[in-house]
Amino acid sequence: MVTYEFYTETYKGQTVPPSFFDIYSRQAERYVEKCLNVYTIYNSQEEIDSKKDYCICEITDSLYVYQTTLGNG
Repeated sequence: MVTYEFYTETYKGQTVPPSFFDIYSRQAERYVEKCLNVYTIYNSQEEIDSKKDYCICEITDSLYVYQTTLGNG
């Protein structure tokens, strides 16, 4: 699971506040795992693992922005 520390220090995320991070990152992680199970990916496992956390962070940002801006109206 991606930590808030990874999100802010490595990914340099600033969108999602700490109180909402776990909720949205879990949703993002489930989505990424689903995609990895459904689609054939020709990259090495090492390459997938190195990019997976960044992908989860990107989706976490998107989910948060959607829910807080578009989801309320």
